[in-house]
Amino acid sequence: MKAESKLGAERKSDNRNRVFNLVREAENISKPGVSRELGISVPTAIQYINELEELGAVKEGGQVGCTGGRKAKAYSVDETYRYAIGVELKARQMIIVAVDYCGNLIHEDIEDCPFVLKNEYYKKLGALLEEKIDKWGLEREKVLGIGIALPGLVTENCERVYYGKVLNYEETSVQELGKYISYPCRLYNNSDSAGYAEIARDPETNDAVLIRLGENVGGSVIINGEIYGAKSGKVGHIQLVPGGKKCYCGRRGCFETVCNEELLKKACRGTVSEFFEKLAGGDAACKKAWEKYIGYVAEAIVNVRMLFDNKIIIGGAFSEYMEPYFEDLLRRVTVLDTFDNPETYLRLSHIKHQAPALGGALQYIHESWKNL
Repeated sequence: MKAESKLGAERKSDNRNRVFNLVREAENISKPGVSRELGISVPTAIQYINELEELGAVKEGGQVGCTGGRKAKAYSVDETYRYAIGVELKARQMIIVAVDYCGNLIHEDIEDCPFVLKNEYYKKLGALLEEKIDKWGLEREKVLGIGIALPGLVTENCERVYYGKVLNYEETSVQELGKYISYPCRLYNNSDSAGYAEIARDPETNDAVLIRLGENVGGSVIINGEIYGAKSGKVGHIQLVPGGKKCYCGRRGCFETVCNEELLKKACRGTVSEFFEKLAGGDAACKKAWEKYIGYVAEAIVNVRMLFDNKIIIGGAFSEYMEPYFEDLLRRVTVLDTFDNPETYLRLSHIKHQAPALGGALQYIHESWKNL
């Protein structure tokens, strides 16, 4: 009897989730519309919509269609039902974002905070999160959790980083980083988290490789609309210069060694934004550095394309500056790729620098969509 009762509850929960996700995808739909689309009776559709409205997950808004001369009430997801926070931990900064229950990016802040695995850093992280939640006016009980994205290899259960040499540490855990955070926390590799955000923002991105250019070079492989995890997609360690500069991974001549941001900052003796300002102004040293940089990027793209016959997305902080140089990049890739036209597979990211933090937050929202 207990087993039958449990099965009945599971079926009811599944049906309610089906109704919720139809409302989410339709954006505005009536109760008769739910009945028609899901092949359930109108009373059943009314029951589940009422339950979701009581929960606060959906709301009445506007009217749709016409039923017997009278317009039906329309329902949509209540974006204020729940929120999630995403954080990207970088060498010198934290990027903190919030998303609503529709998955919209609603807030973003960047804080200067050098990365160091010490108690003061954990306290700072916890304090900044509380500060942002207050500043953005989010109700604490509605925050589903904190997705923390950082460079490093992360265990499948999202609880431990077991390789973090890019930021000069060996390992860390969610218990350590989340010591002063009073919400559920998970850890994500920053590039995989960025890849997740790309999938969420572009449902047609079924198969792709994301190449992230910024402080470091990272990557993520997307297959059948999902992140192909573990150690895959580490494009920063494709060897471009045999016997070249030593990489933090121990090898020589990695993509990472010839295309990290320090090389461009050194050329202009300033910040990345100053580099691109000087480059646009025709500065000779910046032009020379950029010629080498974009040449290596083109080589890496073609190497990746030889292995993966799918789309290649250029993301990371540098993608925000790449638009004026994208045609040049396409031209260089065209010269190197004798098999395909890069215009059919190469594009810039639509998300830019927020992608890892956004991906960390969205994973909480999407999980909740499946388990209402």
